[in-house]
Amino acid sequence: MKKGIVMEVKESYVVMLTPEGEFLKAKKRDGAYEIGEEISFFPLRQAVVEKSRKRFAFPKFKPAYVSVFAALFLLLSFLPFYQNNNEVYAYMSIDINPSFEMSLDQKLNVILLEALNEEAIEIIDHIPSWENQHVDVVTSEILNESQAQGYLDDGKEVLITTVMNHEEDEALSTTLKEDLKAIVITYEKQNISVTSVESTVEVRERAKEQGVTTGKLLLIENKLRTDKDKEEKEDKESEKKEKLEKVEKVTEKTKDELKEKTKEKIKGEIKDPIKERARDLHEKKDSLLKDLDKKMKKSKSDENDKDDEDDDDNDDKDKDKDKDKDSKDDGDDNRDD
Repeated sequence: MKKGIVMEVKESYVVMLTPEGEFLKAKKRDGAYEIGEEISFFPLRQAVVEKSRKRFAFPKFKPAYVSVFAALFLLLSFLPFYQNNNEVYAYMSIDINPSFEMSLDQKLNVILLEALNEEAIEIIDHIPSWENQHVDVVTSEILNESQAQGYLDDGKEVLITTVMNHEEDEALSTTLKEDLKAIVITYEKQNISVTSVESTVEVRERAKEQGVTTGKLLLIENKLRTDKDKEEKEDKESEKKEKLEKVEKVTEKTKDELKEKTKEKIKGEIKDPIKERARDLHEKKDSLLKDLDKKMKKSKSDENDKDDEDDDDNDDKDKDKDKDKDSKDDGDDNRDD
């Protein structure tokens, strides 16, 4: 048995190029052949295919030069084919405890399967035929093997994260979503929770830098965001509580002050009539005393006036007496004469 690269596909045989630079015929088997594909084969004969030799004119070269020339020719001829065939159209990560990432081609076949921790390496060792298998087949094999090794016991969840490398390819994205939806439904029947989320190339790049899957980074960022929101909410509630406590304190203080003022006002309202009454009585007393004093002064004045009148009357009387006496004396004198 030899190994070689498919160069031509005929109706009954395949032309193969060996690493030694030989062009050999191989029996065509059932199945599709792709130009440039490396396969194992049994040559129909060991001789070099004359037609192919003439086409490429290798007889004059040494085998080593033939091999180098053939390799360069194949590299230049089929490099675009390999580039297109191996182009990654989508990434898909699977997180259980083993963590994996698959690179998918345009047909959603797995062209690369990476184990991102030791547990995943052990799982992949039990899946030798994953290459070029469809994504749903490889995903099922990973989940089945993980279940067999006990990684899906105790209600553990499966997180599947997809990243489209060509976001404009909506048809491929829709097909991948439908495939994952079928996987989710299948494992839900087995009481295995499978969650499927979408992400971006930018998030995947950040995840690569941190050495985690895209899904795990999303979980970390969501938790940080949730914790931050929770902290902000708690801060707001604490601030609101402090404000309410301040308002309550001010309200209580205001109530107390209002009570005191009300008490003082009530006391004042009770005391003010008594004070007013006492003030009125005092004023009345002063008024009566003033009136009494005035009356007494008037009475005294009247008495003084009366005494003065009496004195004047007495004086007048004395004067009249003196006059009468003088008159009498004058009469006596006249009589004597």
